[in-house]
Amino acid sequence: MTRSGRLALATVAVIAGGCAAMARASEMGRDGPWMFTERTNDDGSAPQQMAATPSAEDNDVWLLLVCNSAEVTASLMHSTAFSPNAAAPRTLTLRSANFPAVTVKARAVQPNQVSIDAATTRHIFPLVTESDRLTVSIDDAGAAHSYTFSLQPHRVALTGIVEHCLNQDR
Repeated sequence: MTRSGRLALATVAVIAGGCAAMARASEMGRDGPWMFTERTNDDGSAPQQMAATPSAEDNDVWLLLVCNSAEVTASLMHSTAFSPNAAAPRTLTLRSANFPAVTVKARAVQPNQVSIDAATTRHIFPLVTESDRLTVSIDDAGAAHSYTFSLQPHRVALTGIVEHCLNQDR
């Protein structure tokens, strides 16, 4: 993994959960376009699995998947911030070659994070696992910005997420 790759995932990890729980760069793995890690929470609860892949259009935008306490969430992360309009509820349109376009609601968690709730993420997870690419369009005060994420290969990067969050009887 390149220095810039380690730095990028470290940045995503800081954005997602703060410095105290961040995995060291040496604990991060790479699987195709994905960078991934597992980290333990300060409270001793179950570990989190995280995987992120960068946008082809903007290296500052990442698709981040986090498995925490048997819930998986998908987020768009920006290394600094999305536009100031990102605080409003958002609509994301997800497109891949294997599925019809899907429109989902998302919310701004931070100025640099727009997240899809866990129930919706679980429902749309096949878009990630069964597609080569995923294009996410985000509305921005009437203008749309689209980001394309390369998803394959992902077998190693998403194993922890699938095992801890998706292969559970619910």
